Order: sequence, then structure tokens, then C-alpha cells
Amino acid sequence: MAVDESAMAFMAVDEATMAFMAVNEAAMAI
Repeated sequence: MAVDESAMAFMAVDEATMAFMAVNEAAMAI
């Protein structure tokens, strides 16, 4: 299922983006 694999990769990128935004917000809070 190539489509399923690409969807999982997209979700992984989305999670990494959310983690990056969380770190960015923490940095601004400092």
C-alpha cells in the first residue's frame, strides 16, 4: 500500500512540524 505509506510519512512530518512549533512557542515564552 504505497498510498498508506505516504500517508504515514505525511503524518510523521505533521507531528514533527507540531513539535517544532511547540519548541518555537517555548522559546518565545522565555
